[in-house]
Amino acid sequence: MKKIIGLLIGLSCSIVVMAQGPFAPPADSAGTTAIHKDSSIVAAWVTNCKVTRGPQHLPNSSSPLADVGTETSALGYPDGDVLSLGDGGSAIVEFLVPLSNHPGFDFAIFENGIIDQSNGGAFLELAFVEVSSDGINFFRFPNESLTQTDTQTNPFGYTTASNINNLAGKYSVGYGTPFDLSELDTVVGLDINAITHIKIIDVVGSIDSRYASYDSYGRIINDPFPTSFESGGFDLDAVAWVDLSYINSLDDPNANVVSVYPNPAQNYIRIQTNAQNGRVVVRDVQGRVVLESENMQSELNIAFLPKGMYIVEVVIENERSIHKIMKQ
Repeated sequence: MKKIIGLLIGLSCSIVVMAQGPFAPPADSAGTTAIHKDSSIVAAWVTNCKVTRGPQHLPNSSSPLADVGTETSALGYPDGDVLSLGDGGSAIVEFLVPLSNHPGFDFAIFENGIIDQSNGGAFLELAFVEVSSDGINFFRFPNESLTQTDTQTNPFGYTTASNINNLAGKYSVGYGTPFDLSELDTVVGLDINAITHIKIIDVVGSIDSRYASYDSYGRIINDPFPTSFESGGFDLDAVAWVDLSYINSLDDPNANVVSVYPNPAQNYIRIQTNAQNGRVVVRDVQGRVVLESENMQSELNIAFLPKGMYIVEVVIENERSIHKIMKQ
């Protein structure tokens, strides 16, 4: 529904103070897990999509279905041409080949949330995410919403990203919400190394228990409602395959002669190699350089970095090795 809200977001004269939560903060904030659409860790985009539209306004039995965008709108690079799902609507997407679980995040879902620069608020529409390894049985990522449920978030209201975990749409336009398949590694009936389908299901953001959606802990999820527009509901822009081994297209075959430890790390990392000279580049999950050093023989201080996954590139005499580390 962002085509409408972009025109109306400035009409509200009140400033809402939103409490920050315990989860990852908005894109471009320290500690975010948001993945930019141009990140070097994006390996591929989905190539197939099937949508089941939901109504523009669920409580109205005669409500028309949302109808902005087509199934092709969700394919390829996120370009702002979105597929609106409507209340409770869903889309099932596929890559050319099945997804496998890798260290860190495995895929990211892009919506077109809007940031209001005047007060730092964000208009976000949320969705559940499920995966399948047979195209029949789907399993939902555990998710949490700590947004208050005393007052309904109005159709043009704001949601705080740090109150949301494992729901697609928690980040603004251009940034994907990432998901890690290892969170589902104990689910019976799911092969996390052969994911064939991903389902995105619109969260009905009503706090009325007759229509509400609930997180994994039985809490009502409060997001903009009602969104009685043709573009109502979650606006799916794209789904990216995220694979850290795709940084610069490959993992160097000589990576076994270099090791990075400890992993996980807290305050420092060391490079184990016989070489005296070389270069170390540390990148975050968005591909941004956060640390560089040409000192191969001493500890590298990473205490200042937020918790999360990082990529360490070690270059020795024009040979490169790529290592993934977890900062705790």
